[in-house]
Amino acid sequence: MIEPFLAKPLKLRMIGLVSCAMIGLFAVGLKHTAAAEPTAVPGTTVTMTPPEGFVAATDFAGFLDMENQGSFFVAEMPGAAFVQLSPLFADEDLAKRSFATKGITITGRQEIETAAGETVPLLHGTQAANGVVLDKWMALYGGEKTVMITFQIPQDSALDVETMKTVFASVSTSAAPAIDDKLSALPFEIEAVEPFRVVEVLGGGSVLMMVGDKDVDPEGLQPMVVVAVSQTHGDMSNLAAVSERSLRETAGFEAAEITAKDETTFAGMDGFVLRGTYDDEGIKKNFVQYIGVKEGRALRLVGTVVVEKAAELKDAIDEIAASVELKD
Repeated sequence: MIEPFLAKPLKLRMIGLVSCAMIGLFAVGLKHTAAAEPTAVPGTTVTMTPPEGFVAATDFAGFLDMENQGSFFVAEMPGAAFVQLSPLFADEDLAKRSFATKGITITGRQEIETAAGETVPLLHGTQAANGVVLDKWMALYGGEKTVMITFQIPQDSALDVETMKTVFASVSTSAAPAIDDKLSALPFEIEAVEPFRVVEVLGGGSVLMMVGDKDVDPEGLQPMVVVAVSQTHGDMSNLAAVSERSLRETAGFEAAEITAKDETTFAGMDGFVLRGTYDDEGIKKNFVQYIGVKEGRALRLVGTVVVEKAAELKDAIDEIAASVELKD
């Protein structure tokens, strides 16, 4: 199936938070030791030293160990997001309550110091997924960009605490690359259509577009388009069922009313489109969701607009969808 990629902890409507757009990989393997060389995460401001056996991922920003089914997922957000997310990482009880709604059990919190002297909160927990219990670590870094790094691996292959602390302490950031450079590094082509503008490229595999002058929109009033690539799992032959299931598993869309559905072509692939309405914390909105699937990869676009502006922005969102093309 396709993992949900929209979430709203602390009312922050953005992708790349908590367990969004994560690659669900499950297996049993060997322990690791920290590698010797710092490695830049393509398309991000982040450099870090992953454990031995991890290589740069191609469909998301981070590192992947296929043998042991572990992954580091790097999510970058605007700097303003730090103000909203930092309380979540500063209070262990708040973290336990908040992450529990995402199926994550927080078992501990500690602070580590990076080589640059930054004190960083580090959360440890577990998450059950597809019958496997995952060992999970999450850290939040401030600066020009807000960076959240999530690590997960099956518990049978869990890394020791000191290795994890060393890896997260190895993180450093540089000047943010230009948006155009980050767009070119995506595994798909996409064009913004006015009045939408590109706000951020997140996790190396997702792009966020908005209408309006705010980069962070906690009120949820600005029209938004999110496009993300992910790996697929299980039977994807029934796109109608896959499309609706993906929508229902996305935070905030569990009770969405689907008013139209149809087969389509999306990103040059067999696809499916859903349209309808939903309640976004008291705000009535229209939504459209495009999904295309090919050879173990999926592209998904979700556009949301307050109902009063839905008609005037429908064509722009459909034009953005028409511009999406998965790279070889």
